[in-house]
Amino acid sequence: MENQKEISEQVSKIDLVLPVGAGMSWDNELRYVLRSWVKNFPNLGKVFIVGSVDKIKKKYPWLRGVELVDCDDPFNHNKDANIIRKVIKVIDTCDLSDPFIRASDDQFILRKVESFPPRYTWDMKKKETQWWNRGSRWKNRLKRTNRILHVKKLPTYNYDGHFPMEYRKDFKQVMESYPYQKSIGYTINSLYFNSVLTEHVHYEDCRVFIELPHSDESILREKLKGKDFLCYSGARGDAALTPALKSVIMNKFKTKCRFEK
Repeated sequence: MENQKEISEQVSKIDLVLPVGAGMSWDNELRYVLRSWVKNFPNLGKVFIVGSVDKIKKKYPWLRGVELVDCDDPFNHNKDANIIRKVIKVIDTCDLSDPFIRASDDQFILRKVESFPPRYTWDMKKKETQWWNRGSRWKNRLKRTNRILHVKKLPTYNYDGHFPMEYRKDFKQVMESYPYQKSIGYTINSLYFNSVLTEHVHYEDCRVFIELPHSDESILREKLKGKDFLCYSGARGDAALTPALKSVIMNKFKTKCRFEK
């Protein structure tokens, strides 16, 4: 009976894939991200951190208990292609759960979460031309995604709301059916989920997305109340990652986790 319970617990675990690059500006960011996952996601299985293994070991000597997967970033102007390559590398070379979760290294889990189903924020086809014309590189990448989905007569929902979502291992097959390495590429989640899902669910306002710098910790703590996820990257990069926000994050996740020496 005890063995059956252990097997059941193993089956229910969901692995986490965390692609990392060279752009992480706060050395302790990964530490607190992992603490947030351990604290608030009880079904967390193995953690795969994908990037330059030499750089990861040098920057995070405190890491333990994670699986490091070596994969470089060959595309200078196609960030999403680099991430896609990293996820495919894990699928190809590692004992990965199916489904698994793909998250970013600036996404924190704020309270207990049991699952990470895909949710869209809005429908790209409803955006006015004027909105697309005021383009950042990310928006231009989203525009290309909208265009190729339209050509293939697929839905055009925006799934790139910048919070963790569950993938299946068919991610590799789906991504390789598109020329994702060309030009500035496509946005990952919108390309993948519009290609595989038959039902599309709008997300509730479950995240706090901080883009502007804040110096008042009380304002930041108020923003976090009742939310599942925190993320802070955006058009202005890590400008929102102020000393005040760092302090709020550190105070929220004080306890060391199993992935720290």
